Amino acid sequence: MLKKLLKYEYFITARYFIPLYLCFITITLLNKLFKELDLMQDNFQVFDSLDGISKELITSAFRNLTNYIYALFLIAMFLLTTIFLIYRFYKNMTCDEAYLQFTLPVKPGTHIVNKLLVAYTWQLLTFLLVFFSFIVLQAGLPFFQSLQSNFFRLFARQEGQALLLIALLFLIALLSFLSLPLKFYMCMGIGQLFHKHRLLGAIGCYMGLYLLLRFLSVIFFVLYTMFILRTNLTFRSSFISLNIFLGVIASFMLLLVIGYFSITIHLFKNKLNLQ
Repeated sequence: MLKKLLKYEYFITARYFIPLYLCFITITLLNKLFKELDLMQDNFQVFDSLDGISKELITSAFRNLTNYIYALFLIAMFLLTTIFLIYRFYKNMTCDEAYLQFTLPVKPGTHIVNKLLVAYTWQLLTFLLVFFSFIVLQAGLPFFQSLQSNFFRLFARQEGQALLLIALLFLIALLSFLSLPLKFYMCMGIGQLFHKHRLLGAIGCYMGLYLLLRFLSVIFFVLYTMFILRTNLTFRSSFISLNIFLGVIASFMLLLVIGYFSITIHLFKNKLNLQ
């Protein structure tokens, strides 16, 4: 049954995400085109016949316009992805559509796993698309070439620790794609317990959780900074310290994911309130 739910959910959400992705790819390619034209202005002859208008001004204007549109799409990609997926969960699992949803011969946990896998997929695709668009836009530029050379030099000096660093950053990114939707799911599960104030209850729960996590993060960063300042670290030991730091963050995020998921399952299985 989970397979059928996933197929339906992917079909519904793809109608919104695929056009958004195609628009973003188009803007990225246009942005890259005008960056290349800007770099080749000295040999670019298309605008030479336009009296009173320099080719530099035209290419610069189009480049600035595509940069502005690209920045807007960049923000919209992450915001719309998160907002749309959260809204679908809220509408399907806590509002009127939930009556139909829970008449299916499917356990509440299966519904939550279905929503989570779909949200995870689209978040991951959005991140990869943005990442590769950055690579495409920066490829060939002096800054990017310098960044590449410095990265490979650093990797050669600290191969083992560098591999561990990349693995930990990758793990943290993957866990964040699970943590973000699950945190909202849990808050909506708590919010639906407030009969006539579901949305307000969910928002209040989220704000309280947000403040608590920020408070714990500040304490952790202060303690880590104090440790760094009091310790005379070499280059290698600083790398090891950074990996330990990231490992603690990854472990904490894993605990949060497990906690969010367990509480959400419990709420929708045992405390479901559709009235």
